[in-house]
Amino acid sequence: MKKLMTICILLFFVANSYASTVLVYQSTGWDIAGAMATLGISYDLRSAADPVTAADLASHDLLIVESDWANVGDMTGLSAAVLDAGITGNVFITGQDVDYHVYYGDASAATLFTQAMAFVSSGSGTGLFAMSDIGAFYSWMPASWGISAADVLGEDISSFTAAGLASGVYAGLTPADLSSWGTSYHNIVGWGDGFAAFQLANNDTEVVAVGRGAGVVPAPSALLSLLTGLTCLGGWLRRKG
Repeated sequence: MKKLMTICILLFFVANSYASTVLVYQSTGWDIAGAMATLGISYDLRSAADPVTAADLASHDLLIVESDWANVGDMTGLSAAVLDAGITGNVFITGQDVDYHVYYGDASAATLFTQAMAFVSSGSGTGLFAMSDIGAFYSWMPASWGISAADVLGEDISSFTAAGLASGVYAGLTPADLSSWGTSYHNIVGWGDGFAAFQLANNDTEVVAVGRGAGVVPAPSALLSLLTGLTCLGGWLRRKG
């Protein structure tokens, strides 16, 4: 029994020691750096002075794009052609200023941030988590994605869609948790094939987040945790029987 417990502990450590390789594009300000430090997540940094390359995307599990909602910053380090070819996994786009609220201690924002990271890094390929852009500032995204947005700011999330709930991004969260953040969303009004609405605002008329990509599968840590639990439970039951 002692040996089984030791094996279970080791398997659990391995399962939860998995960490995605993260690439961060910082357009301005310091919110994203503060958020990553708050969450204790290591990353490689890119900016207009050090653009994101195809090699960067091939060597990382996900790209997080920060853009201050008040000062869009310099997005010239992001090539639409590179992103179109290199982002082949899940995509999560939100106008909520998630990094800002993580840095300033909002637990719901931290949950949304980490679960969005898990979503975009699950499945195959490199994923994208984009934050805090409005209106024409989405122009850095590939035209093939069909993303368009209006400069409409608001505070309240009214509901999560079935696709959003299935993604796991909102596990343990309610629309109220993501509302009344001051300027919590920007209105995304169009998207291309493969994308679906994840959450809605006001009277379910404004799409505020979209996702696409490979089917959502457990990330390595989640899958190993599940297998570890089942293995250890089975061993314990056999011994108890």
